Amino acid sequence: MSTEFCIVMSTTDSEDESKSLAKSVIELRLAACVQTTVVHSTFDWDDKVSEADEYLMLFKTTNDRAAELKEYLSQNHSYDVPEILEIPITGGGASYLEWMASSTSSTPKIVV
Repeated sequence: MSTEFCIVMSTTDSEDESKSLAKSVIELRLAACVQTTVVHSTFDWDDKVSEADEYLMLFKTTNDRAAELKEYLSQNHSYDVPEILEIPITGGGASYLEWMASSTSSTPKIVV
């Protein structure tokens, strides 16, 4: 298999937004799977230490779809400066990676 894979990660402070982003990304076939979990973040914002409970989203996708996914997240995210990071996947189960490749084909799913 010649397809390469990555995980794009992002956070939001809203469960509804995390679900909406996940669903739309899957419908657009920009990712094969989105896993979401609650995390507690500590970060520098406006020159002060801030803390927030957030929803961490892990978007599993192909390198071919990553740029479009990151652009979609940038345009549809509520944060002024959204976390959008790309992490390469260097290996995995062949059948899972094949599923990821087929689930991110460029034809969007038809939602009825």
